[in-house]
Amino acid sequence: MRLASVRTTRWRVGALALAGAALAGVILGAGPLHDASASKLSALPASVPQAVAAVPDVIVVGAPALSWSGIDDTRTPNLWGLASTSALGSLSVKAAAPVSCVADGWLTLGAGNRADASDRAGSRCGPSPLQVRADTSVSSTSATIAGFSAAYHHNAHSADDTRLGALADAVEAAGGCVSAAGEPAALGAADSRGYVSSYRADAAAAAGDPVFLRRCPVTLVAATLEAADQVSGLVSANAPAGAVVIVVGVSEADANAGVAHLHVALAHGPGFPAGRLFSASTRRVPFVQLADLAPTVLDLRGLSVPASMIGEPWQVSAGGSRSPAAGVRSLARL
Repeated sequence: MRLASVRTTRWRVGALALAGAALAGVILGAGPLHDASASKLSALPASVPQAVAAVPDVIVVGAPALSWSGIDDTRTPNLWGLASTSALGSLSVKAAAPVSCVADGWLTLGAGNRADASDRAGSRCGPSPLQVRADTSVSSTSATIAGFSAAYHHNAHSADDTRLGALADAVEAAGGCVSAAGEPAALGAADSRGYVSSYRADAAAAAGDPVFLRRCPVTLVAATLEAADQVSGLVSANAPAGAVVIVVGVSEADANAGVAHLHVALAHGPGFPAGRLFSASTRRVPFVQLADLAPTVLDLRGLSVPASMIGEPWQVSAGGSRSPAAGVRSLARL
């Protein structure tokens, strides 16, 4: 379910950048992720056929600096348990800036393209000019993002022609909605007007509330690094039957924003058997990028991917199975 010429051109931009940077720089050990060009792209890996009987709800949990080196059976038992029955990958969180801050990451997730939140202070992450304002005057709390219009126009006039809110726009056009739990997640769940139709500020409480998790077919949940395991466990326990649960390290942490790292990418549920992730934008197992996440969500929902999105839906490699422990250890070494 894809658009033709414009989308093909935009895919090449994203694929060349990440193929040259992540695959040469990270796989070959040349250093952190940077944009580069590549002379040619390898053939797509073989993928496992993904037969999904019904259109699933999709819940995405994002936490800054969530890396595979921090996942084990004692410190993160919930994530460890999910990893044993999920498709796993190594995620590039490249946004518009060389290294992504928290707001950059969530805007990129919601745009399906590299976004800039203008929240950097030199090489460090600074306060975001985007502020979440909850509207409690209605029975189901919504929110608006102050400063979103300026951010939208700033990104729309960038070299990437990024359209903030493209994920929510596509879901809403099909009659659905996107919920957000936690202020950072509201940046990814907002539509192009900066409006979030379903919002709760307390992410942990929302993650443990089955009613909230069923309110919209797509839910974004923001967790701190320290709470990522608890929140992921709550979401997994309270998600609607048949839902796809995705966990990602959505950005760098403020303290290490001067260096780019690879982060956790985990997909659990229908269409994602245990295995390794990849996408047509990276063309290499087990690498995926944050800009792939919105197209992945839309693909799972059976919706067309807008031409403004440079990412491609995640797929699962048809390789040999490995034990969960071996799989996590190998990802932690990347």
